[in-house]
Amino acid sequence: VGNAGEINLEARETISIENSNISSAVEQGAIGNAGNVNLTAPQIILTDGSIVSTSTDGEGNAGTVTVKTRNFEATNGGQLRTATSSTFDSGNITLEIEDNILLDGNESGIFANTVSDSKGDGGSISTNNFTPESIIIQNGAEIAVDSQGRGEGGSITLKAGKLNLDNGSIRAETDSNQGGNINLTLSDVLTLRNNSQISADAGQAQTEQADGDGGNITIDVPFIISFLYEDNDITANASFGNGGQVNINAEQIFGIEFREESTPLSDIAASSEFGLDGNVTIRVLDVDPGQSLTELPTNVIDASRLITKSCLAGDEENEFVLTGRGGLPTNPNDSLRDSTVLSAEWLNLEPNQDNQLNVETSTERNRLTNNIEANDTKPLEANANKIVEAQGWIIGDNGNVILTAVPTPKATTKVPWFVPHDCSR
Repeated sequence: VGNAGEINLEARETISIENSNISSAVEQGAIGNAGNVNLTAPQIILTDGSIVSTSTDGEGNAGTVTVKTRNFEATNGGQLRTATSSTFDSGNITLEIEDNILLDGNESGIFANTVSDSKGDGGSISTNNFTPESIIIQNGAEIAVDSQGRGEGGSITLKAGKLNLDNGSIRAETDSNQGGNINLTLSDVLTLRNNSQISADAGQAQTEQADGDGGNITIDVPFIISFLYEDNDITANASFGNGGQVNINAEQIFGIEFREESTPLSDIAASSEFGLDGNVTIRVLDVDPGQSLTELPTNVIDASRLITKSCLAGDEENEFVLTGRGGLPTNPNDSLRDSTVLSAEWLNLEPNQDNQLNVETSTERNRLTNNIEANDTKPLEANANKIVEAQGWIIGDNGNVILTAVPTPKATTKVPWFVPHDCSR
């Protein structure tokens, strides 16, 4: 008579348990509760058939298993387990895990079950308000709160970023009582691959004594991704009892859909073979991708109409600046040249004393004037105050650039790439 002791394991770096058992139990015929088992370390690994458990086979409840860590792994048959085989209840499993949970391999996983012929209720499994980044259940591993006796199954409450099931299962099944509940709250995605199951089924023994009702499943997640022909199921079915409830809130669901009964495809179902079917509620965010688009005008503006036809003359404040081509050629076939920006003021080429041409001798002045008049059919305007459009340019012997009112004589053009432009075009 008396309670079993409590077990506390704590490490600064890693707790690794290989091919070993750690247990606090109430044996058959004993009176008292099993003790709790607490594991605390930055990383905890159970492998090669290792089991950390509390259980009862006597007159008392099983204890609680609590895991506090950043990363938890149960592989190759490693287990966290609570169980009852008596009229008393199984214990709960609390997961205070910050980063990742990995369950890998047959018989690996987290279990809070009741065994055959027991009358106690199953325990519950929860992340205790912690939200690990990912939960991976693969290669036959499970999280389960099955009730194989007459008691009620426990519940599974998991919060995480991602939940990936790859031939893995989350089960809250029962034979002859109310099935357990499954509550999944995920901030990223739920992925189902290779015959994975999320099940709150009842009466799977297929006998008249297996008259339990299906449990309830609630999933809140942005995306559910499955594959149609891989038989991935989300079900709350029953045999002789009634089907349970399935409620899914998601933005998008891919590769799995509601069906009135389970099929070899990937299904969401809450049916009953001999009782009443349950209810399936799927709320998918209905977003129209085109609702935020703005319709563009069909009339395109003709950019050529925004360009002036000529340079306006007659205003003494006008100026004309040659800026060069910048960093781009005039067309894609031209090569870039390191030309500099050229600018000039308006000058009157009429030879008189008021002109300030930088020509050192009268001979140079006469030569320039003769060249211009020889190539032009129109004399220059005598009125020096009237501004005309520049038609060309010439370069003196001393390197000065002079804008002219007539086209540039080819003999005086010293820039090989220069092509005279007509402002009126």
